Amino acid sequence: MNFPLSFFLGFICTAGLFVLCYILVIGAKTLLFAVKKFLPKKELPVPVEVEKPTPKKPKTVKSIEIDPAFVDKIYVKKSS
Repeated sequence: MNFPLSFFLGFICTAGLFVLCYILVIGAKTLLFAVKKFLPKKELPVPVEVEKPTPKKPKTVKSIEIDPAFVDKIYVKKSS
C-alpha cells in the first residue's frame, strides 16, 4: 500500500471507531434511563416522629432578700 491510501484508511477507521463508541454510549444511556423510568420506584418508609421531652426552664426569681450581715460580695451572671 502506498502512504496516502494507508493514511486515509487509518483516519477513516479511527473516526469510524469513535462514532461507533459514541453511538454505543448514547444507546446505553438511553436504555438505562428507559429501564429506570418503567421500573417501580421504591417507597421509603415514613419516619415516625418521636416527641422529644422539652427541658423545663427553671422559674425566674423576681426578687430575693440578702442579709448584709452574712454576705460580703454578690456575683450576678447575666443570662440571655
